[in-house]
Amino acid sequence: MPLALTLPNMGNIYHREEHFRGGDTVKDIVIGMSDGLTVPFALAAGISGAISPTKNRW
Repeated sequence: MPLALTLPNMGNIYHREEHFRGGDTVKDIVIGMSDGLTVPFALAAGISGAISPTKNRW
């Protein structure tokens, strides 16, 4: 059912929102790709923080 919104001097604007109806496989692929991109950066940040000196020697 479309949502009708009436604004002054603009008439009716209809907004119809549809959601993707993919299965669990699609969700697993999207989450897996997201993890695959995030983990290397988090690992690199953690390692660089762990091996960095605690005091500045200037």
